[in-house]
Amino acid sequence: MAPQKRNSENRKLPQYWRYRKGFYWFRTTAENRRFWDDKVEFKLGRTESEAFENYAKRIAISENCETLGEVFTRYRLEILPTKSASTQKQRKYCLPRLMTAFGDLIPHELTPSMIYKYMDHVKKLKSEKWANTDLECLSHALSCAVRWGTIDRNPIIGQVRKFSTRGRKHRVTDDDLLSFAELIPRKWQLYISLKLCTRGRRKGELLRIKLTDCTADGIEFRNNKNPDDIYLIEWTHNIKSIVNEIKSLPPRRIGNTYLFVNRHGKPYINETTGETSGFDSMWQRWMKKAVDKGIHRFTENDLRKKAIEGESLQRAQELLRHTTAQTTKKHYSIRDRIST
Repeated sequence: MAPQKRNSENRKLPQYWRYRKGFYWFRTTAENRRFWDDKVEFKLGRTESEAFENYAKRIAISENCETLGEVFTRYRLEILPTKSASTQKQRKYCLPRLMTAFGDLIPHELTPSMIYKYMDHVKKLKSEKWANTDLECLSHALSCAVRWGTIDRNPIIGQVRKFSTRGRKHRVTDDDLLSFAELIPRKWQLYISLKLCTRGRRKGELLRIKLTDCTADGIEFRNNKNPDDIYLIEWTHNIKSIVNEIKSLPPRRIGNTYLFVNRHGKPYINETTGETSGFDSMWQRWMKKAVDKGIHRFTENDLRKKAIEGESLQRAQELLRHTTAQTTKKHYSIRDRIST
């Protein structure tokens, strides 16, 4: 008899987990039931983070992972919580697929040809982007397994390549930007001006600005991609004027509140998850109106490219806070300048 298919809300969860009646549950087996108060189904918690915390307390994570499934479980419990909210969200979708494909394998049995077959399968069912994302997650988990002493080397490094994808390189024209700015409320005109004047700060970095980040010397930013990278954008006349005008807009901002807030004084970003759903919905609504008026569609992230137009590759990398020039060159239309 074929096993029953899991419901859609449970497919991203580990084996024997399910979400029911507002809680996460773990279904025990006869062999391990004594560790779970002899319950057939154990209530782990109301939130996913609480469930994983309680699960980790109940099980002993083996120092010698015998299967890749155990490697993925340890990775999810120990390593994933240290990553950014966006990375955690992304890899929680990757890990169940990897668990299904490779979970029963002994780690040293995994070969590059198996990984390529898996990537081709994901590409066919979903996309090249998701296949590459799964490969990144798998490679990082295997590198952790090397550190744990489970395997001697990562079979991906130097042997498996991602699908070649080209970054989006749409150029926002001055006419389209000015026409779009004429449609939107003053607060978002100032948001765009601040993004351009601070040379392409990321959406999350701008929406996280608090009044206390506006110091005597400038605005203190924390890199979305690297939380240890804290840097200062010094005041210019334009930046100072933009920030002062934003502060003057209702509602009143006091204490350690955010610079960009809605009419109820709430921020446009969830600090826990990094989600910006309110901002994203607003942007899409206004962009739809803009397209209806004949303005070419562009994304909020396209403004990062606009902010560094005309810069050399090295300078653009520095402004965008990229770790490598290859990242800058892949996603942005920049020709490196060579002095002769």
